[in-house]
Amino acid sequence: MMIKYLKIIVCIGVLLFISSVGRSEGIDTKLRTGIKVESDLAKRLEGILEFQYRLSHNFAQFDRILVEPSLQYKPWKHIRFGVGYRFIVKDDPKHQREFGHRVNLSARYKGTLAKRYSVAVKSGLQYGYWQLNNSFLGNKNKLINRNSLEVEHQLFGFPLSPFVGGEIFSHLNYDKGAVFSQYRLALGTHYNMTKKIRLSMSYMYENELVKPDLDSQILTIVFKYSL
Repeated sequence: MMIKYLKIIVCIGVLLFISSVGRSEGIDTKLRTGIKVESDLAKRLEGILEFQYRLSHNFAQFDRILVEPSLQYKPWKHIRFGVGYRFIVKDDPKHQREFGHRVNLSARYKGTLAKRYSVAVKSGLQYGYWQLNNSFLGNKNKLINRNSLEVEHQLFGFPLSPFVGGEIFSHLNYDKGAVFSQYRLALGTHYNMTKKIRLSMSYMYENELVKPDLDSQILTIVFKYSL
């Protein structure tokens, strides 16, 4: 019975994804490549360091580089709490180099609900600060609530785990009041190359509800190495 419901959830997610892609003609296509390194620091504590290089304007223009160290605390088997800091270097619309910072807090549940199916639910808060634009507590900085759901299926006999997911963003300090500002739909797969190396590839449609002209489709390739 649980497998039946999970298949329904996956089918709904794929249909939503396809319908969004159908509306993506003429929007910007972006590329995100990255490396993530994970290591156990203590019995229930994990350290993570991630680096990403991003391109925009149909892969023709540098978008940003980011470095993000974070900590994950796992008090129970299926639940993790995280805290992270992100340093960002990007080009603004006038092609001036701009530096940004972002801090985030998160809570995540991931469990196996049926044979070879897993579901991950995550909720978090993030606060971004751009040095050239504003002070740390200025009203141009974004306080965002993010909530995501991902369903993953481990293929029998293959080191592949296809997944479908979605995420909703709420801009809590928007100048006209809190609003749903963005949503994302993703379809991809994880490939376990070895016991320590995992390759993740995905296609994501990003819809900007507040600024529709910023909608985009994003290809992501990330290598994860576990020490």
